[in-house]
Amino acid sequence: MIDPTATDHCSEGIRQFVRWQASAMGHIDAAIAADDQAALPQLVKAWMLIGGRDAQFSETTSTLADEAQSRLCSHNECERRLHTALRSAQAGQGVEAATELQILLHSTPTDILVHQLIQNELFWMGRADWMRDVTEHAADAWSQNHPDYGPYLSLRAFASEEAGYLADAERYGRAAVEINPADVWGAHAVAHVPIHSTPVAPVGGVGRTQILMYVPCDLLPHEHDRRTVNSH
Repeated sequence: MIDPTATDHCSEGIRQFVRWQASAMGHIDAAIAADDQAALPQLVKAWMLIGGRDAQFSETTSTLADEAQSRLCSHNECERRLHTALRSAQAGQGVEAATELQILLHSTPTDILVHQLIQNELFWMGRADWMRDVTEHAADAWSQNHPDYGPYLSLRAFASEEAGYLADAERYGRAAVEINPADVWGAHAVAHVPIHSTPVAPVGGVGRTQILMYVPCDLLPHEHDRRTVNSH
């Protein structure tokens, strides 16, 4: 069983990761330090590093995947599928990685970490319709009382924007920002809705093209720039 301190750090690291906070990595490293026999923190760190598609982290992610593999429990389906998907992603097999992650969402449709990971994989493949299908398929499982409902709306907004459902993107993104004004991914989706679309009223006096400027975030600049170059 994973050390309680490691569990707390890993949970907080995941919570911050899906909210685009750079301090997430510190918590994951602390989880690994607290229990180096736990597979999940190793897996999460590897996924965090591979997400930006930066070749300089290839060796590190491979080492983390190897270490996680030696720590996997046969009865923990989630960790095993996360590892299988990670290996596929490392090999450039995005479809296989996304499919494995989607299987997890069939049984746990409100797992925000898995939603974040599958959206990232599908984005890099340009599979916007699949990306939107994942978030829409899970919609009925979510409620406004869920602690990760805001980040889910952000992912739903971005998927809608990428797939061309601009009105939905606007609505979900603004709802996410209403829940948390520092929700960078929701603001990002709103800001990317084309300027020539139907004008809408500002939120809190801030217009569509300005809204992203007011959201503090320390992870978005490098990840966003990398994604934007490849997609917009």
